[in-house]
Amino acid sequence: MQISQGKNLSRAKVENQSAIRNMIYQRGPISRLEISEKLELALPTITTNVATLIAKGLVKEVENAPRAEKTLGRRTTLIDIAEDSRYFIGIEMRGALRRACVSDYRGNRLYTAADDTFYADYEENIRATCEMAKKLLSREDVRDKIAGVGICVPGLVDSGKGILRVHPGYQWRNKDLRRDAARLLGYEGPISVENNACARAYGAHLFHQDLLREAQSFAYLYISAGIACPLCFNSLSPGGTIAGEGEVGHMVMDPAGPVCSCGNRGCLEAYASERAVLDRAAVALRTGHAPILRKLCPGPEEISIEKVLEAQDQGDPAILAIMEDAVTRLGLAIANIDNFVRPDTMLIESKFFLQERNRIRLLEVIHQNLYTETVMDVKFSFVPPDAFSGALGAAAAAIREDLKAYVE
Repeated sequence: MQISQGKNLSRAKVENQSAIRNMIYQRGPISRLEISEKLELALPTITTNVATLIAKGLVKEVENAPRAEKTLGRRTTLIDIAEDSRYFIGIEMRGALRRACVSDYRGNRLYTAADDTFYADYEENIRATCEMAKKLLSREDVRDKIAGVGICVPGLVDSGKGILRVHPGYQWRNKDLRRDAARLLGYEGPISVENNACARAYGAHLFHQDLLREAQSFAYLYISAGIACPLCFNSLSPGGTIAGEGEVGHMVMDPAGPVCSCGNRGCLEAYASERAVLDRAAVALRTGHAPILRKLCPGPEEISIEKVLEAQDQGDPAILAIMEDAVTRLGLAIANIDNFVRPDTMLIESKFFLQERNRIRLLEVIHQNLYTETVMDVKFSFVPPDAFSGALGAAAAAIREDLKAYVE
């Protein structure tokens, strides 16, 4: 890694160490020589920094296999991250639910916590969120190893300042999440704040490189009560680089369409989010047009996405039409995204695509509406829905910041 002119020595030391830690994290186990070659830094610089990191217990030496059978060469000593040297708390806060987890450096979840109480009021929600997370933070086997806390929420987030600028669904505006969480948790360490879809993209970048297959860029489509699709550049910088929250749920599909939670009409979210599908299914239930769904959930309050998908699988005509419309609109939106930015890979997380017919239909619509198809086509991967993917992504955001921090 070449250091540009004009940087003072202390700045160069910080950037060098951050680059070394990142290289070890993403490419480890790796040799000192390989780190030196890939970063274009002198081998003594690598050796000195690695020695410091080993002394602090943040990285470890591991023996590589012999180079070849019947050779006299020594085993090569490689460097890897010490995954359990530090822990991170990840928290996802939404109106209808809260999730938290304790993660090590490699995204292994040690403990989890969940709360499904509905809170539309921000103050009630942040208090309940922090009370839940405090129980994880205070565990005897965890508290002394916590190196950072990450919080993710839907909406527009100023991650640099730790402020939620706006959550359109509940009209939460200019909420200082970092300050509020620090106060309510009683935690004085670093706190990262991210949009919940961006957090999931960071989680994919740090913990699921197998899904990315060396892609230079990827998009992460997350469908829940809202719809978001941030674009991430899969670089060696900590956690990659994300271009905005990707609020594609507010892409206008029909200016004369239904009113969206944001106040505009005809947004994708008003047709194809989980909330939209549940609302339309509830109408079908009330009007007697969803007989199979009626058998599965006699009252509207019992409707869930799982029940809707079960009714679809059993051939409920109203639910088939609702899901066909939602999946078709999602396919059109994805095709537009692909035509515009052409990411190498798109990861898609949604309960809708637990149904194979929905996956098949989505891909049909996408490919029917692409501008052109080439050998450089986007690779689409369906990520199994995970109730804690947001919390784990928030932990990834905290790890991302930790990897930038200078270790004395």
